[in-house]
Amino acid sequence: RRVRRTGNRGGGVAKAKSNQTEIQETDSPFMFRTMLIAVMLLAGVVSAQETPRPGGPFVPAFNELRQYLSLTDAQVTSLQQVQANRRDAEAAIYRQIAEKQRTLYGLLRAGSNDAPQIGQLMIDINNLQRRIPVSAEPYRAAALAILTDQQKTKLPALVEALRLVPTAYQAVSLNLIDAPAAYIREPMPLPMPMPMPVRPAGEETDSAQP
Repeated sequence: RRVRRTGNRGGGVAKAKSNQTEIQETDSPFMFRTMLIAVMLLAGVVSAQETPRPGGPFVPAFNELRQYLSLTDAQVTSLQQVQANRRDAEAAIYRQIAEKQRTLYGLLRAGSNDAPQIGQLMIDINNLQRRIPVSAEPYRAAALAILTDQQKTKLPALVEALRLVPTAYQAVSLNLIDAPAAYIREPMPLPMPMPMPVRPAGEETDSAQP
């Protein structure tokens, strides 16, 4: 005679479900969101790094701006580095927030009653969150320092152009002016009509049959 033992198995399942429920209740959506943003920032930093093209040196982008301001390759590279420094600074703050949140939730899961440590972690996290986004002013000053005085005199015209973008596109929508050639897309070809099946002569339809 075989005896089936189900008591331990049921207890183990109940304990596993209890542990899973406890973890789900203590996890915070904000921690996941913060870690996700940090990963995205790091990925953006990596993708923004300049890599040489096969068969030749790297050619910087921003061709229209390069032509308008007469930027050199060295200036474009320096401007891109300033922006990379800004992304690095913001990514470092996200990493600090994620690390302190891991420590905080570890204490909570362990049932810690260390109020001073838990409170200080919460204060540190709040202070770090208030530093995001990082101030653009230091990086703006660093970017402007790369330009010559003559190049800087052309920037107000770009500000005015941005201000007139909504007005210009409203004029385009009313066919008062033409959109720039770079923004005009060629019309997509119409799909070819499907040929209709030809019924052989003398064949009757189902509805005509008795």
